Amino acid sequence: MGSKATDFEKKDLKKRYQEGDEKLIIQSIVPRGGPTTGGTNVYVRAEGLEDVVDIFPDPKCRFGGNAQIVSANYITCSKRPRTFYEGEHVTSKNYTCIVCESTNPNNKAEIIAMSVSLSGKFDDIQSSLPYRYYTPGYISNIYPRYGPRDGDTYV
Repeated sequence: MGSKATDFEKKDLKKRYQEGDEKLIIQSIVPRGGPTTGGTNVYVRAEGLEDVVDIFPDPKCRFGGNAQIVSANYITCSKRPRTFYEGEHVTSKNYTCIVCESTNPNNKAEIIAMSVSLSGKFDDIQSSLPYRYYTPGYISNIYPRYGPRDGDTYV
Protein backbone atom coordinates (compact mmCIF):
# COMPACT_ATOMS: atom_id res chain seq x y z
CA MET A 1 0.00 0.00 0.00
CA GLY A 2 2.75 2.50 0.89
CA SER A 3 2.23 6.06 2.07
CA LYS A 4 -0.14 6.92 -0.80
CA ALA A 5 -3.01 4.76 0.47
CA THR A 6 -6.49 6.18 0.00
CA ASP A 7 -8.87 6.70 2.91
CA PHE A 8 -10.85 3.67 1.72
CA GLU A 9 -7.71 1.48 1.72
CA LYS A 10 -6.80 2.70 5.21
CA LYS A 11 -10.31 1.94 6.54
CA ASP A 12 -10.18 -1.49 4.94
CA LEU A 13 -6.78 -2.24 6.45
CA LYS A 14 -7.93 -1.07 9.90
CA LYS A 15 -11.01 -3.29 9.63
CA ARG A 16 -8.86 -6.30 8.64
CA TYR A 17 -6.61 -5.78 11.68
CA GLN A 18 -9.56 -5.28 14.04
CA GLU A 19 -11.35 -8.41 12.78
CA GLY A 20 -8.18 -10.49 12.98
CA ASP A 21 -7.83 -11.08 9.23
CA GLU A 22 -4.54 -9.12 9.22
CA LYS A 23 -1.90 -9.52 11.93
CA LEU A 24 1.49 -7.99 12.61
CA ILE A 25 4.40 -10.39 12.17
CA ILE A 26 7.62 -9.31 13.88
CA GLN A 27 10.75 -9.89 11.79
CA SER A 28 13.43 -8.84 14.29
CA ILE A 29 14.13 -6.97 17.50
CA VAL A 30 17.34 -5.16 18.47
CA PRO A 31 18.70 -5.61 21.06
CA ARG A 32 17.42 -9.08 21.91
CA GLY A 33 17.91 -8.53 25.62
CA GLY A 34 18.58 -6.01 28.35
CA PRO A 35 19.39 -5.71 32.05
CA THR A 36 16.86 -6.56 34.74
CA THR A 37 17.02 -2.90 35.80
CA GLY A 38 15.06 -2.01 32.63
CA GLY A 39 15.45 1.16 30.62
CA THR A 40 16.31 -0.49 27.29
CA ASN A 41 14.82 0.85 24.05
CA VAL A 42 13.95 -2.06 21.73
CA TYR A 43 13.73 -1.53 17.95
CA VAL A 44 11.19 -3.72 16.13
CA ARG A 45 11.14 -4.49 12.42
CA ALA A 46 7.94 -5.82 10.85
CA GLU A 47 6.66 -5.82 7.29
CA GLY A 48 4.08 -3.20 6.33
CA LEU A 49 4.44 -0.77 9.23
CA GLU A 50 4.51 2.22 6.87
CA ASP A 51 0.90 1.38 5.94
CA VAL A 52 -0.42 1.54 9.51
CA VAL A 53 1.26 4.64 10.97
CA ASP A 54 -1.80 6.84 10.36
CA ILE A 55 -4.30 4.09 11.20
CA PHE A 56 -2.81 2.97 14.54
CA PRO A 57 -0.85 5.96 15.91
CA ASP A 58 -0.29 4.52 19.42
CA PRO A 59 1.37 1.07 19.30
CA LYS A 60 2.38 -0.75 22.50
CA CYS A 61 5.01 -3.37 23.38
CA ARG A 62 4.59 -6.16 25.89
CA PHE A 63 7.48 -7.90 27.62
CA GLY A 64 5.97 -11.04 29.14
CA GLY A 65 2.64 -10.38 30.87
CA ASN A 66 0.18 -7.51 30.81
CA ALA A 67 1.98 -5.82 33.71
CA GLN A 68 4.97 -5.24 31.41
CA ILE A 69 3.40 -3.06 28.68
CA VAL A 70 5.34 0.00 27.50
CA SER A 71 4.63 2.79 25.01
CA ALA A 72 6.05 2.68 21.50
CA ASN A 73 6.57 5.05 18.58
CA TYR A 74 7.16 4.74 14.86
CA ILE A 75 10.59 5.74 13.55
CA THR A 76 12.43 5.60 10.25
CA CYS A 77 15.10 2.94 10.11
CA SER A 78 16.98 0.65 7.73
CA LYS A 79 15.32 -2.47 6.33
CA ARG A 80 17.71 -4.69 8.30
CA PRO A 81 19.74 -4.10 11.45
CA ARG A 82 23.28 -2.94 10.77
CA THR A 83 26.02 -5.46 11.34
CA PHE A 84 28.90 -5.09 13.78
CA TYR A 85 31.18 -3.99 10.92
CA GLU A 86 28.87 -1.38 9.38
CA GLY A 87 29.15 2.24 10.43
CA GLU A 88 26.25 4.28 11.80
CA HIS A 89 25.31 5.86 8.46
CA VAL A 90 26.13 3.04 6.02
CA THR A 91 22.56 1.76 5.56
CA SER A 92 19.79 3.99 4.22
CA LYS A 93 16.86 4.76 6.50
CA ASN A 94 13.76 4.50 4.34
CA TYR A 95 11.83 1.84 6.22
CA THR A 96 9.39 2.15 9.14
CA CYS A 97 10.14 0.50 12.48
CA ILE A 98 8.75 0.69 16.00
CA VAL A 99 10.81 1.64 19.04
CA CYS A 100 9.56 0.31 22.37
CA GLU A 101 10.34 2.98 24.93
CA SER A 102 12.36 2.01 28.00
CA THR A 103 11.61 -1.55 29.13
CA ASN A 104 10.28 -2.00 32.65
CA PRO A 105 12.47 -3.54 35.37
CA ASN A 106 12.10 -7.30 35.81
CA ASN A 107 12.66 -8.98 39.18
CA LYS A 108 14.74 -11.86 37.77
CA ALA A 109 16.95 -12.79 34.85
CA GLU A 110 14.81 -14.79 32.40
CA ILE A 111 13.72 -15.14 28.80
CA ILE A 112 10.21 -13.83 28.14
CA ALA A 113 7.98 -13.36 25.07
CA MET A 114 8.12 -9.86 23.55
CA SER A 115 5.20 -8.78 21.35
CA VAL A 116 3.88 -5.62 19.69
CA SER A 117 0.27 -4.49 19.34
CA LEU A 118 -0.77 -1.80 16.90
CA SER A 119 -4.09 -1.22 18.66
CA GLY A 120 -2.66 -1.53 22.17
CA LYS A 121 -5.12 -4.34 23.03
CA PHE A 122 -2.81 -7.25 22.08
CA ASP A 123 -5.59 -9.07 20.24
CA ASP A 124 -3.94 -8.21 16.91
CA ILE A 125 -0.64 -10.05 17.37
CA GLN A 126 0.43 -13.14 15.50
CA SER A 127 4.04 -13.46 16.57
CA SER A 128 6.36 -12.78 19.45
CA LEU A 129 10.10 -13.07 19.83
CA PRO A 130 12.17 -14.06 22.87
CA TYR A 131 13.63 -11.20 24.90
CA ARG A 132 16.29 -11.94 27.52
CA TYR A 133 16.47 -10.09 30.81
CA TYR A 134 19.95 -10.51 32.31
CA THR A 135 21.59 -9.52 35.57
CA PRO A 136 23.75 -6.44 34.87
CA GLY A 137 27.48 -6.95 35.26
CA TYR A 138 29.61 -4.90 37.57
CA ILE A 139 33.31 -4.25 38.17
CA SER A 140 34.47 -5.59 41.51
CA ASN A 141 38.25 -5.15 41.15
CA ILE A 142 40.88 -3.70 38.79
CA TYR A 143 44.43 -4.95 38.43
CA PRO A 144 46.88 -3.33 38.15
CA ARG A 145 45.56 -0.30 39.98
CA TYR A 146 47.93 2.07 38.17
CA GLY A 147 50.28 2.22 35.20
CA PRO A 148 52.54 4.59 33.29
CA ARG A 149 51.05 7.89 32.13
CA ASP A 150 51.75 6.99 28.48
CA GLY A 151 49.32 4.07 28.61
CA ASP A 152 49.90 0.64 27.02
CA THR A 153 48.98 -1.08 30.30
CA TYR A 154 46.73 -4.11 30.02
CA VAL A 155 44.06 -4.09 32.74
